[in-house]
Amino acid sequence: MTYNLALSFWQALRLHRYERAATHKQMLDAAKDERLFGDGDAMTRLLSHGIESVKSELAVMEKALGLIGAVAFAGDDEPLSKEDGLFLLQLAARLMIQARGFLSP
Repeated sequence: MTYNLALSFWQALRLHRYERAATHKQMLDAAKDERLFGDGDAMTRLLSHGIESVKSELAVMEKALGLIGAVAFAGDDEPLSKEDGLFLLQLAARLMIQARGFLSP
């Protein structure tokens, strides 16, 4: 079960990185088109916000993968903390709901 969960998180992380990179490229391409953004400051703020959003979401996925790895290699007498367990459970539920199309990413 741990392996399947880790694999699911890894696939979600790879997809997320691809989507964010594609969005970042589209934003950069749009910045070159002066018809869309005449004000360079507005585009800079938009790009900064997008980069910060990507960094925060990647940090969440990296934390999840780290916890899954710790659980996979932990002994039977090494429990996961309540906060970490709830974090993983909520993230797994959110990803499953998003995969089924009930929530937007």
